[in-house]
Amino acid sequence: MHPRPNRTPLTPAARSELAADAARLKVCFEHVRAHARGEVEGLFGPGSMTWRVWREGSWVTSMMAMLLLEIAHPSVGAGVVQNSNFQNDVIGRARRTVASTAAWVFGDLQTALTTSYKIHKLHARVRGTIPPEVSPRLAGQPYRANDTQLLFWVHATIVDSVVKMYESFVEPLSAAELERYHEESNLLAILMGVPPNEVPATWADFRAYMDRMLNGDTLEAGPAVRKVAHALFNTSVTRGPLDEALTLGLLPPHLREAFGLPWGPRWQQAHDTLFAALRAGQRALPEALRYLPGYHQGCLRVAVARGEHLPWDARLVNGLDRWVDLPWSLKPIPIPDMDDDI
Repeated sequence: MHPRPNRTPLTPAARSELAADAARLKVCFEHVRAHARGEVEGLFGPGSMTWRVWREGSWVTSMMAMLLLEIAHPSVGAGVVQNSNFQNDVIGRARRTVASTAAWVFGDLQTALTTSYKIHKLHARVRGTIPPEVSPRLAGQPYRANDTQLLFWVHATIVDSVVKMYESFVEPLSAAELERYHEESNLLAILMGVPPNEVPATWADFRAYMDRMLNGDTLEAGPAVRKVAHALFNTSVTRGPLDEALTLGLLPPHLREAFGLPWGPRWQQAHDTLFAALRAGQRALPEALRYLPGYHQGCLRVAVARGEHLPWDARLVNGLDRWVDLPWSLKPIPIPDMDDDI
């Protein structure tokens, strides 16, 4: 099931906002088309910093921390509490989220644009006022999901977490590589509907934004948001201490406290031990298992279009996706005259 936005009648002012949002998205799409790597390559393509960083499966270990950071923004938290079946369908919501990110990052250009447009339309009616149980401090303040500041916050939590996990599990990035990664990531924010003139100009600007958000007074966790957070750790997949030990160590201490989640020296030790074990395991994996399916399929799609040699590991993953619904994958790529070899 998809989120179920409130269907309250729209005021003339709200209709005007919707029209402005649609016009802004059109301008953003024009910018994306002008700056994307290509129709087949998509936004970034092989050789990009984004594909290099995002292909590593290690970043998925930070997904729950990303979600907690997102809903700690009162407007995002209100949108989730009032307009989503998130608490009753955590796994389904996670699958839809990863499918969207795979399409944006590794899909062809039209797939990325279409996915963004569908999400924009879905979020168009996600609006309301922040309830006291989300934020007593901001109760009554209006919000809407397609507000550019909220779009950028969600984008920023993902971009920041992915690069942190890459540097934790793979290798540090140089200043030049971080700048390239940031420049490419801005295109992803613009695809989501953030105007080009509202994205940070440099990686240093982006880091300053994250520091302000993480250490300022914007983020909080009212009772309803804490309830969502606790639901995250009580699904059929996440029930037990491992996910808490992994996730909570990635959050700033004051947010752990705001969410009412446990922490202490033993939890820190468990987090460090778990991270060390995952790091060792990840480095021992072959690329066919270490890289996400969407990356393999993106490489395969580009190789087919260019008439290049088709990587065996990409063909293997693509073949498996026909029989098993792999997470973080695209639809299986057709391979002319080579299907019997897989």
